[in-house]
Amino acid sequence: MKETGQLLKKAREEQGLTKDEVALVIKVNTKTVSAMESGDLESLPPKTFLRGFVRAYANLLKLDTQFILDTFMAEMGSTKPQIAILDQENEENRQKAIKDSMSEEKTPISKQLLWVAVGLVTFLLIIFVFNQIKKYEKEAIK
Repeated sequence: MKETGQLLKKAREEQGLTKDEVALVIKVNTKTVSAMESGDLESLPPKTFLRGFVRAYANLLKLDTQFILDTFMAEMGSTKPQIAILDQENEENRQKAIKDSMSEEKTPISKQLLWVAVGLVTFLLIIFVFNQIKKYEKEAIK
């Protein structure tokens, strides 16, 4: 962070800005601006936040923001999350699992609904027949 800080400090001084003015515009405290310029890593916020502060500082000074961020990342490392790359065996296992899940025969909803409807009709038919039997028994008693 020392080289990045020196670039920012030099540009700030050339433009006649104070640390307080920079801090006010980029919305950090003056101690953070001082720590950025001196490269005091222990006084700086986490890299993800610091990267945003460096970008804002470079934009304020109308510097080549990409160059400043490249310098920052060369010194501090990337702040972007690392994407895990699957090895060939894991990829093959994943593909096999997808094929297996697709090849399993699943009962479609329409088939399930058909079975529910058949069950319901059967149940209603049994009740109807039972009621008819009771009705004929009552007539037979009269």
